[in-house]
Amino acid sequence: ELRNQLGTATGLRLPSTVVFDHPNPTALAAYILAELAPAAGPATPTAATAVLADLDRLLGALPGALSDADAQGRIATRLRELLDLADPVAGTDEDLDGATDQELFDLIDELD
Repeated sequence: ELRNQLGTATGLRLPSTVVFDHPNPTALAAYILAELAPAAGPATPTAATAVLADLDRLLGALPGALSDADAQGRIATRLRELLDLADPVAGTDEDLDGATDQELFDLIDELD
């Protein structure tokens, strides 16, 4: 039903499995956008595009994996590691735990 409504709204002939081929609405929207406005020339996926596609896939798989209590802690740790790699400037809570009072006051002053 959703495929038919999307096809009618966009004018595209979408495959019958289009809703199941994409792990979330964002990935489905990206697919439809690519079909509506294909890139000029052959598309070469960049490293960022590949990582984003992997993250979309993980978003779809994560809820099922979190039902395993033993794996949940390991998954959370790995996700924190990924976040630290993606945004190294943000730092971690451990950085603040080891800071002196004066260092914390200096940090607050920098924010003003």
